[in-house]
Amino acid sequence: MKMLHDLLSDLALTDRDRVPDVEVTGIEIDSRRVRTGTIFIARPGQKGNGADFALDAIKKGAVLIISETSCPDQELVSKWITVPNAAITFADCSRWFHGYADRELQLIGITGTNGKTTTSFLVRHIIEESGIFCSVLGTTGAYWLDKYENLSHTTPEAPVLQTYFRKFSDDGCSMVSMEVSSHSLSLERVHGLQFKVAAFTNLTHDHLDFHKTMDAYALAKARLFRMVAPDGLAVLNADDPYSEKMIHLLKIPVLTYGITGGADLKGRIKSASITGQVLTVTYRGIPYQLQFPLPGRFNAYNALAAIGCAIGAGIPVEEAIGYLETAKPVPGRFELVTVPGKQVTGVVDYSHTPDSLEKILQAIRDIRTPDQTVITVVGCGGDRDKTKRPVMAEVACRLSDQVLITSDNPRTEDPESIIHDMVNGLRASNFRTVTDRRQAIKTAIGLAKPGSIILVAGKGHETYQEINGVRHPFDDRLVFREELEYA
Repeated sequence: MKMLHDLLSDLALTDRDRVPDVEVTGIEIDSRRVRTGTIFIARPGQKGNGADFALDAIKKGAVLIISETSCPDQELVSKWITVPNAAITFADCSRWFHGYADRELQLIGITGTNGKTTTSFLVRHIIEESGIFCSVLGTTGAYWLDKYENLSHTTPEAPVLQTYFRKFSDDGCSMVSMEVSSHSLSLERVHGLQFKVAAFTNLTHDHLDFHKTMDAYALAKARLFRMVAPDGLAVLNADDPYSEKMIHLLKIPVLTYGITGGADLKGRIKSASITGQVLTVTYRGIPYQLQFPLPGRFNAYNALAAIGCAIGAGIPVEEAIGYLETAKPVPGRFELVTVPGKQVTGVVDYSHTPDSLEKILQAIRDIRTPDQTVITVVGCGGDRDKTKRPVMAEVACRLSDQVLITSDNPRTEDPESIIHDMVNGLRASNFRTVTDRRQAIKTAIGLAKPGSIILVAGKGHETYQEINGVRHPFDDRLVFREELEYA
């Protein structure tokens, strides 16, 4: 049983004698989910202030309101605590409520614009092959042992995080390989956690609707490294210019990795195909060969990042490299879709930023034969960074033979308005617009020649199309396979 006075004492929030000692049944920031015994954290948000819903929460049984604003009514003083930062207190309360489950696990955090998901899966693969149970938590969901649960955010709110940490620990996992988004760092969702290893993959154009500038975006990512244990390890991509800026801020050991420049962990691509690549990985002057079953230069970077994380976790480099030779494809990341008897290859990928789209298209161009055409189906999400829309279209047209510009989770925006933003000012002529995503995929298949490679970009692992707040079933992989079978 969790008692309120214990929370107040542990977190030194207030004089506990003025607050009744009652059972705490949960921690919430959504007043609609409050029930008897809940602590309601009335934090300010982008669209409103939780304090406006405090009275409603009390009527539903909240035993305490924690807010950045002062108590509006003297009669509520015994149920109201004012704090400097409600988001931080929310994370602290969540950790307390779940018995500080994060302390029972070794955390490996991966941040960056692109590559987080694949890297986190590769880290888990290495660690589990070494005999240690490791879970994954990120964009595609939570995975541990043989279990899977979907998540609403890449890095969820603190109570959800702690709920999964508790599940992981109770089920025998001792390590977590998790994606840490810039939003979660800025909004204090991961406040209080300590990481054994933290990795930075890259920083490219994304989320500027939230961060406003690239420098602010970079600073948000860099916050992760302040959460690494003193004897932990920072793993940085030496080929990304933002790594140099981050290194100067760090007071912990650093391991760099890269392909083009100098790095502690150096990779070189010897050969590549659509089903994988051969790398030479050099560490401390010793070269190792890696038969890596994931294609693309960007996946070579992901492999190096994963090896760096494994080193930080105490796994010998030669073992980590060996384990990667049996790595499995990650859902919705350069996922091949084929149909027996059809001479067309589909590639479904989550690439939804200009940089990730350019990298996967370049990877396809690097491995295609001269007679293979590349067709891309791409859109941009609604209610998100609008500045990247024309850039996405330009990248697709420049690196593809033909492009179908279509819808991709328009949310509350008009899909045709999003498409207009993408093509407005576009000088290329090798594209057409097809608003309906299924029809766009069908059209791409109709344009294909024997041997063509069709990239369906943007949704990856997602199994829905979000329109006006409603998620309609839609899986690029299933739709592509269905349309190819009928073609």
